[in-house]
Amino acid sequence: MQSRALEGLATIVSGGAEDGLALERSVSIAFDPTLAFVLAARRPRGAQNHGEEQLEAVAFRGEPAVAAPIEGPRLSTTYDAGELPRHAGIELWEGEEPELAVRIGGEAITSGELLHPDGARSRIVFMAWHHDGHHAAGSYTITTAALD
Repeated sequence: MQSRALEGLATIVSGGAEDGLALERSVSIAFDPTLAFVLAARRPRGAQNHGEEQLEAVAFRGEPAVAAPIEGPRLSTTYDAGELPRHAGIELWEGEEPELAVRIGGEAITSGELLHPDGARSRIVFMAWHHDGHHAAGSYTITTAALD
């Protein structure tokens, strides 16, 4: 993997329906210019639950920020009655044999929804995130494929 300087907040996204996904959850957090994280959890069509999601995460550290893939990311979410994230917890295990996970918590601030021309729907929740004394605003997006 080639690394290069980070010039802004990033996110991990897919092509959606053409990738055969039923659902994608993505998180973007920029704590400061020297610390940011992105995570994507992709659920293929036909999958029964979140245990079948494929997770990918990247940390951006330093100045200029350099991307480093994360091994074994985890995303836990508590949803409200409208099925929007209210609270989220992220565990990121960095390096070959990490002793401790980077733990990030978030609480919902506000939300919105985008309807795509193909019928897919993205629900975006802006969240207040915290990690080891750092605080940031970021997003948690859930995109569902159009119904066939």
